[in-house]
Amino acid sequence: MDATGNEDELDKLRPRDPSGSQPSTELRLRRVARTLGQNPPLINLIRQCYRNNVRDQSRLQRAERLLDHIRDQAAALPQDELSALPDILYFSAQHRLAAEHGIVLPVYNVALSYLDNVQLPWADLITGRPSPEPAKTWSLLGRSIGFPIGVPASALTANSFWLYFYARHGFNVLTYKTVRTRGHAGYEKPNWVLTPQADTPFPVETPFRRTIVADPDSWVPAGKGVSTVNSFGVPSSDPDEWKADIAEAQRLLRSDQCLIVSVVGDIYQDSERTRRALIEDYVQAALHAEEAGAELIELNLSCPNSLDISQRRMRDPVCFSVELTRDIVEAVRRRLDPDTKIIAKLAYLPKAKLAELIGSIGRYIDAVAGINTLQVSAITSSNDYTFPGRPQAGLSGRAIANYALEFVRNLSSLKVDLGYDYDIIGMGGVTNAESFKAMYDAGCTVVQSATGSFANPRLAVECVEAFGTALPFTAGMNDPGIKKKLTRSLLDLVEHAKGATDKYALAAEMPVAPSLTYAVLDQMEEAGLLKKRSSRRGHRFYEIGSSVV
Repeated sequence: MDATGNEDELDKLRPRDPSGSQPSTELRLRRVARTLGQNPPLINLIRQCYRNNVRDQSRLQRAERLLDHIRDQAAALPQDELSALPDILYFSAQHRLAAEHGIVLPVYNVALSYLDNVQLPWADLITGRPSPEPAKTWSLLGRSIGFPIGVPASALTANSFWLYFYARHGFNVLTYKTVRTRGHAGYEKPNWVLTPQADTPFPVETPFRRTIVADPDSWVPAGKGVSTVNSFGVPSSDPDEWKADIAEAQRLLRSDQCLIVSVVGDIYQDSERTRRALIEDYVQAALHAEEAGAELIELNLSCPNSLDISQRRMRDPVCFSVELTRDIVEAVRRRLDPDTKIIAKLAYLPKAKLAELIGSIGRYIDAVAGINTLQVSAITSSNDYTFPGRPQAGLSGRAIANYALEFVRNLSSLKVDLGYDYDIIGMGGVTNAESFKAMYDAGCTVVQSATGSFANPRLAVECVEAFGTALPFTAGMNDPGIKKKLTRSLLDLVEHAKGATDKYALAAEMPVAPSLTYAVLDQMEEAGLLKKRSSRRGHRFYEIGSSVV
């Protein structure tokens, strides 16, 4: 659906956020049961919808028992039976009923196709956008932003309706779903599946090879670590359509929110199948985005789900090739306006490979985003492909948290090692407030979440409530590895200074935000590693302190 100018559709997203003290989950579920007990026709509809979408016999039997008890208005439903209600409501598309009683469900309906889902989110707006009190702003690529959380390019950011939904929920850095130079339908459903067996982070292993068991009707109960597998095929509308919608999305965002537009190049069957053609398609996609008003453009160099028809296998992400990635980024940088910011979206890479890649593209980019999903083999419990005809899929959510954290820490470290100043937009495994904080502390400028915000659209609310104004302005403040490297670099600069050693001159030499350099200088002074001196003209500068051995 083209969202441009359809204000009436936006009005359908009516705010429904209960105020005051919040009832317990059990009480909310009992209220849902009471509402259903007063509406037998609705119970019959839910029963039929659930049967249509779920094949798991044990869950079907459990649902039948619970709905029978509700229909018969049993006086006291056991808690263990009530816990099945969110599953039943979700797979019977009763998102509105759930929202009316404060039950949070995933906002994307995995039983439906991508095109069915992108019409509108399967949820209601909350009342008022969450923000820290007192007001506080952070920074991304020279722009002031609200609390530094967002949603990456995904089915959750497919158009201005979805972007408006997440902006109202407090997600302030939103990346428009990856678009192409021509319309592309993507894959048939299923496209997105919950993975109940991947509820804890996998240890980092290279190479990463995993087989994930996930049925299209899988369910993950609230409170468990949520992970998903997906296979969409990077669907996109035509440029004329998405360019108009980007303009509408820009209009809907507030001044302390920002929109990134993700683009991808491809080699199409009717085009020249050469490296040059792929590079030019990336350039044209970026130029289209710039024409639409995008000031922040993300080059998707990381997609693990593109099918190579000629080879009958999934393609490797572009970023696995340092030379091809460099040629794409350099060509795009050369053709875009100098003020347009370029973000490189990368897949997980071991540190040595990441260092080689950043060393090759660092001069052309303004930020790095990552990680994308990890490629896995996805099968059902009956050993069929989870996504028919597509043996591989992208794993995201809690399961990839360790990979994402290592990636961000390595990016932060490489800023100092290689001397490049880029912002970091981190994602992967962020499903609650604690995992948001861990990612931010690893060195992110902004943290984004796809699976977490899919399962819980109130994730930004919870992060603001947990950290609010206590979250430091500068990413990496709590990462000992970053501070150790900065300390060593600053000591070396001061000891072998050939110029000024005031804090401004020193910060100018560091490939990190000045505020982080200032904070480390203060800590070094407190530890006696540096001491401040004043010239006869009152100019304050640093020299080596007495604690340096």
